[in-house]
Amino acid sequence: MKLLKRITIWLTLIIGKFKAWINENVEPALEIVNTIKEVVDNPALDILTKLSENKWDEALLARAREALFQAVNILEISKACGKKETEFDKLACLIGSLRQHSPAMRSAIYQKLASILAIELSEDKIQEYEADTLVQLTYANRKLKA
Repeated sequence: MKLLKRITIWLTLIIGKFKAWINENVEPALEIVNTIKEVVDNPALDILTKLSENKWDEALLARAREALFQAVNILEISKACGKKETEFDKLACLIGSLRQHSPAMRSAIYQKLASILAIELSEDKIQEYEADTLVQLTYANRKLKA
């Protein structure tokens, strides 16, 4: 019985840590990706303005922008995007590149982008496959609640 209780306590701690990591990193990453998705689907929107509309404090917004620029470099959707000089030009290139892909390919890119963003937003680095799993679970959970 003591072993079962210890296992239950251990699982509770692990789940609690994952929930905190999801709230601090995955949720903002998914919000950023949804903002990018809106801009890709509606060319009249401006990405930096849309990112600023989120209800985040300035520190999180600054971290989110930095993580996004880093993710663009890591993801390398287009080699040309990484060579752009300013962050705005990199984002514009990313959005233009995404518009050229099929909806199915964009969906895959969005998921990977959210995973990379979550890792970049985090101070506690986790493995990429762990971030992929947490992003997919969080996204699926959002879809079930919608």
